[in-house]
Amino acid sequence: MVKKDINAHAFTKSTKQKLRIFRRCFREWLPVFIHNKCIKEIIIYDLFAGSGTDIDDDYGSPLVLLDEALEYYKFICENGKSIRFVFNDNDYDKRVALQTNVENFLSKKKQKNINDKISYMSECFSRVIENRYFSNSLKSQNIGKFLLLDQYGFKEISDGVFSKLIDSKFTDFIFFISSSFIRRFKNTPAVLKYLNKNRIPFDETKPMDCHRVIADHFRSLVPAKKEYYIHHFTMQSGSNYYGLIFCTSHTYGMEKFLKVCWDEDKKAGEANFNINNDYNVGTLFYSSNQSNKIQKVKSKLEKMVLSGEISTNTAGMKQALHNGCLPKVFIDVIINLKEKGLIIISGEFNMQATKIHCAKEYKITVRQ
Repeated sequence: MVKKDINAHAFTKSTKQKLRIFRRCFREWLPVFIHNKCIKEIIIYDLFAGSGTDIDDDYGSPLVLLDEALEYYKFICENGKSIRFVFNDNDYDKRVALQTNVENFLSKKKQKNINDKISYMSECFSRVIENRYFSNSLKSQNIGKFLLLDQYGFKEISDGVFSKLIDSKFTDFIFFISSSFIRRFKNTPAVLKYLNKNRIPFDETKPMDCHRVIADHFRSLVPAKKEYYIHHFTMQSGSNYYGLIFCTSHTYGMEKFLKVCWDEDKKAGEANFNINNDYNVGTLFYSSNQSNKIQKVKSKLEKMVLSGEISTNTAGMKQALHNGCLPKVFIDVIINLKEKGLIIISGEFNMQATKIHCAKEYKITVRQ
């Protein structure tokens, strides 16, 4: 697969959207870890950093991350915490250009004192992931980690790498993957070397679903008893589909990412196109309150409640997250069932649908 140097040209519309999602995701993530009393240090890893800008000097991911972090830098220092950045690109020339672009950026922002908080590397990803320092930071329960893995193609985030990352402590990561390429060449050695094709049941009649299928593949790698959250966002460019996958062990991390995704895609929270064939604005049956995704998830959650599979509000809101919806979707289901007299609430009923890790739990029983 020939690598395309996106930094040598103006960023495409899709690349700009990807960078916007990176920015908003990090903006939501950083304050959570700043205020976490267990976290003494925050490390931001951008391990496919590029040169930092495109040909028009628009910010690439390293400058996006720095730009967001500067707002909190003084607060972080004043509260006895530290923040560091690790920028890596396998291309040495890009790494040199990146350092120059970062220094120029910090100079313009009058924040040169942050320079000593930034490390630059020019290593292949496989060496970085096996680095002892990197591995130790993943294990630490006092370090909050944000990993941005904007790889070319797909091969770097293999099944093995993914499993290592989801086992790490206080680590959220978001990665890019070329799903159309995997679907097109799923039977070739290049793909089979990294991904188990038997777990990726592509429907050749639905190419637009290929990124969903890839995300499900990674979900299948999470041990059955492990509480973990994964969501995806598909991007279309011509006939190709690719996208982002965000991974976190905490409900609040998934709440934050889903908020970003539903702001980008108000019908499904998962694509930059009409992935579920919802009615479009201006058509006869269009309604801003209608969403095929939300209706499908509500129906699923209702069945799980009435079958007894979901018996508490916290369990139900977690299921909403697992299905790519914000927790409020489950609260709407419970209100509807309660009004119909189909369920009994034991405990204090509440409609809290954010920060669900802090929500007061109540039990749900199906009325006989």
